[in-house]
Amino acid sequence: MIMAHFGKICCCLVLVGVIGCGSPIKRKFNKSSLREDLNDILACGQGDTSDINLMISYLEACLPTNEILDGKTYSQLLKEATYFHTQKQRLAAETVIREEKERQREALKINELNHSIEVKVVDKAYKAESWREYMVFKMALTNYNNKPIRAFKGKIVFRDPTDSLIRSYDFLYDTPLPTGKKTLFSFRTHFNSFCNKDQEIHTQSLKDLRIRWVPEKIIFEDYSTL
Repeated sequence: MIMAHFGKICCCLVLVGVIGCGSPIKRKFNKSSLREDLNDILACGQGDTSDINLMISYLEACLPTNEILDGKTYSQLLKEATYFHTQKQRLAAETVIREEKERQREALKINELNHSIEVKVVDKAYKAESWREYMVFKMALTNYNNKPIRAFKGKIVFRDPTDSLIRSYDFLYDTPLPTGKKTLFSFRTHFNSFCNKDQEIHTQSLKDLRIRWVPEKIIFEDYSTL
């Protein structure tokens, strides 16, 4: 790496006395004399430390990609480095703006999902059938959207009183749910008596559990989605 080899150019260069300048910035790039050339450019005032460091960063980016640098003057390289830096800053700013817009779109989607359907766990029970054990959750589902729902999915997240995650369950409801309609639905999942997380959900009362519905997707009757 050029920066590793030469260090910060502003720190490693030592200028002694007054030298004949000529025009070192018009010299052609030569990797073997790079340090001396940059030293002369600084000494003659044809570039400051920020220009030199800008050029070094550009050269570090070009050399690994086999860009042809031989034949170009340091003046040309400085112009290219300035353009390269400007473009890099522009792309970084565009990325920040794009990510912020995506974050806002996702936040709006989540907000609309949360206001479209309400899912509450109103009761839970343990059941054993034919050597299998289950936890059965009674769910209250309400469609607050202005369109009938064909199906929806999401996660039911259980946390303990300290807000530590116990576990989450994937939940899919694929029965039509009309606008403004509230319905009760029994959601059954396998229960493992040797699993501490299952036991915690089983033994804790509903009022001591922090339960959150996290919607992921809604399919409406007209097949549009959210």
